Amino acid sequence: MIFRRTAFAVALTLCAALLFGCAQRIAWAPSAESVNLMTTPQLMQEAAKAYDQRDWARGELYYGRLLERADLSGRDRPLAARRLAESAFESRHYNQSLAALDLWAKADKKAVDDWRWTDLNIRSLAALGKAAALEEQRAWLAGRKNVPWETRQKAALAFFDAFYADGHPVQALQALADAYRLAPDGPSRAALEKDFLVRLGALGDKDLKRLAEAAPSEARSAFPYALTDFERARREAKDKDDWAESWRTMRAILAASQLESKEVLARDLRDLEKKRGVPRTGVALALPLSGRFADVGQKIARGASLAQWALANAGQETEVRVINTEVPGWPARLNELPPHFSLVGGPLRTEAVKEMEPAGLLAKRAFFTFLPSLGDVREGAQAWRFFPSARDQARAAAKLAVDDLGIRNVAVLAPEEKFGRHMRDLFAEEVAARGGHVSVTETYPPGDHPEWGKSVARLLHVPFKSGGTAPKADFGAVFLPDGWAQAQVLIPNFFFHESGYLVFLGPEMWSRALDESRDLEEQYYRLTACSGAWDQESPAARALQSALDEQGLGTADFWVALGYDFVRFAARMGGLDSISPAEVNGRLARMEGFDFSLAPMSWTPDGAASEALHLFQPAKDGKVTADPDRMRESIAKALSRRELFIKAANTQRQGKALAPAAAPAQSQKPAPADELDRD
Repeated sequence: MIFRRTAFAVALTLCAALLFGCAQRIAWAPSAESVNLMTTPQLMQEAAKAYDQRDWARGELYYGRLLERADLSGRDRPLAARRLAESAFESRHYNQSLAALDLWAKADKKAVDDWRWTDLNIRSLAALGKAAALEEQRAWLAGRKNVPWETRQKAALAFFDAFYADGHPVQALQALADAYRLAPDGPSRAALEKDFLVRLGALGDKDLKRLAEAAPSEARSAFPYALTDFERARREAKDKDDWAESWRTMRAILAASQLESKEVLARDLRDLEKKRGVPRTGVALALPLSGRFADVGQKIARGASLAQWALANAGQETEVRVINTEVPGWPARLNELPPHFSLVGGPLRTEAVKEMEPAGLLAKRAFFTFLPSLGDVREGAQAWRFFPSARDQARAAAKLAVDDLGIRNVAVLAPEEKFGRHMRDLFAEEVAARGGHVSVTETYPPGDHPEWGKSVARLLHVPFKSGGTAPKADFGAVFLPDGWAQAQVLIPNFFFHESGYLVFLGPEMWSRALDESRDLEEQYYRLTACSGAWDQESPAARALQSALDEQGLGTADFWVALGYDFVRFAARMGGLDSISPAEVNGRLARMEGFDFSLAPMSWTPDGAASEALHLFQPAKDGKVTADPDRMRESIAKALSRRELFIKAANTQRQGKALAPAAAPAQSQKPAPADELDRD
């Protein structure tokens, strides 16, 4: 009872205070009659005074009444509408603010390009919880080309604030990314970065973490995601136990991102390095530096040396050691390396992997082998792969045939050996996954070249003879999982039977052979394509060649690029605190945005690697990027020529095949690089 009386007394006191306050405000507020008695110039003057004094309630009243007057000039209406919108917003009358913005836009067609109009519109919509209208406004603004940068910049920040406050961090970051891409120059991008850094600095650790986790994996090296990750790593660097990981993150962002504020970030990192020191990073390479594959091993080592030099120029000292796997006892020498050499690139041969297991190396260091398969070693658990797999190659060929060229029925002509059978099966799986079908398979004896023509004839369902036109095949492409030397013997046999309209698909080893090819007879290979990890015409490859030229280190190729990519990749991964699968796979999951000079690689959460291989076609002196549109045109032309030939042959009966018969070639052994692919 005492509580109730006390509460009642307090309530009475509050009511009295409120009534007194209300009475005071009512006494001071202008009456409707007094406002109506003012002339328009007087009302404009009083409105401006209220606005300058930030008396938002009085300003809202005065500017609202001004806009009702017919004698308010057209020149003064935009200003009155803008100030009404501002006053209403500050008074939390958001619908009134939106209505005033509409009046402003009607009075001045350029109003929507004014950053104040856009900012107020976004914040009013956000305050009213109009999420759909807010997203519509963002899309509309992103689609307009001639928006002044100041307006776009302020709008991006307003969108960020609105979306983030409403619990939508993905949209908040996307609004900033959209504006950044449309920035007219470097200083404009730098200004947006600066404003965003201020906002990041104001966020608590939990909010910053939530924002960082909202970043899409494919864009982590771009603005605003890179700045978010950098700020998070900078804060975590305060913990000594997290310093090495934080340092790697910040160093990777400085190396991979295209931010305008990198110097500011680099200064912050240098200050931290002075306090904490620079974590030691060691990279080992297990390569054949002598013997049959010495040339390949030395190329990889050359690329690794260039990467070490490039990292040093970027302020990251990285130790690189190369162990020759052709020297007896090499596992023991690798074992003797200091613990900070926790990442190893290689080996290059399956036999070398078998030597590692008895020495216990797999339990002590993380191996990223340069092999298409790890054999009995469990990928993602005992070791990892840094090399295109057989499935990567089959996937690229199937994608070109089924997805890009629209060919649903395909054939396989494979050598009677383990590699050929394995590639045949993988290709069939990848074709089926895309809704296609391997309708015919045929094999040939690898060493018996005179029999190859018969295998082609069986595939085409035509008797083997000195010439003759095969019936049109019920498949549109043929997968040939063998070396390029073998393909050069097999493919002309199809022309011998007037089947040059077929698309011929090959594995990655064709691509490397074509890098060395010269004076190719192009008429046989206009519809031939293969996958490949190395594209010497790509911007990354040209940058690599430029760096090699600067150091006088020769010509770039697949193997040089492999060494160059791996050492930079290992430096980005950093020293491992443990060699557990969880530790390594966790690091791999955070490797987005790495700048590969080869085709980009990615890893599943379980540590299985895949490589998005390029597609190439043979050219007179090498290879060119495959063009599916041009290939479709070539298929149509080849079919048309075939029909004309058949028509002429039927009417004249003397027609001869346009393509020369394929002469059996001399036996050719696979090149050493081909053997590496067959392991």
